[in-house]
Amino acid sequence: MKIILEKILRNIPKPAKMLHIAPEVQLRDWLRNYSGLTYIAGDKRTEGYTYPDYVTDMDIMSLPFEDNSFDVVMCSHVLEHVFDDIKAMSEFRRVLKPDGIAIIQVPYNSDQKITDEEKESEHLTPQQRKQRFGQFDHVKTYGLDFFDRMSNCNLPVTLIKMSKTDCDTYALFDWENFMVVNPLPILMENIE
Repeated sequence: MKIILEKILRNIPKPAKMLHIAPEVQLRDWLRNYSGLTYIAGDKRTEGYTYPDYVTDMDIMSLPFEDNSFDVVMCSHVLEHVFDDIKAMSEFRRVLKPDGIAIIQVPYNSDQKITDEEKESEHLTPQQRKQRFGQFDHVKTYGLDFFDRMSNCNLPVTLIKMSKTDCDTYALFDWENFMVVNPLPILMENIE
């Protein structure tokens, strides 16, 4: 993720503004100190977790920002925890500038055409969720229709695959794709 972000941040006009949902510890300090970047981190506060002061409590179904506020929006492995992912995706589109870049990562099963998701009325137990979706707090397993869901929210995704050089240099898996909205030309060099 850092390699993709570095390519984006080096090549977008500054000053820039970024929204990072559920910020990963490994990335957030680096991003907070990135020159020319206004960095905003948000997460839904959950009992049992601790958060740095700069991580704002926010609900991705109702983001507290004006339309077209961000040059970059990043949300990695969050939507599979959310019942109304369409509402969350619509919020990402609303706060993202028209030419802004979004990185939206979810686990998905490329052998599955349709997303399998818990209906709110099902009230599955954590054990049932783990068995059905692979993790106790997931409420869906995305299928290939994830890309249609994103497009229907005006967030068409391009799959970016890391170059062989990057994979060799940084010991990365060559199978991981990154889901990017409005990718920069430099990222398109790595497109599969």
